Amino acid sequence: MRSRGFFILILAVIVLTLFYVRSRFLVVELSYHVNEMSEAKRILEKRKRELNLELSVLQSPRRIEEKAKEKFGLKYEKEGFQKKVFMKSKAE
Repeated sequence: MRSRGFFILILAVIVLTLFYVRSRFLVVELSYHVNEMSEAKRILEKRKRELNLELSVLQSPRRIEEKAKEKFGLKYEKEGFQKKVFMKSKAE
């Protein structure tokens, strides 16, 4: 009877040790994953800032006016007749 109790005790210690080792392994693995995701987030946030800067440059009224003059020969008139043009969308 005594050897059976000792066997159960040893078996319980082994199971608990394996559980502990597995949990530590998962903690380390998740730490690496969190670090990778943090780096990916940092890179994406940097790319977002770059794209927002590019968007603001592309939407600049001065730039749009210059492109309209260069490509289409249009010019901005501060005074005078202004006409609004409405285009139908394909959905209508």
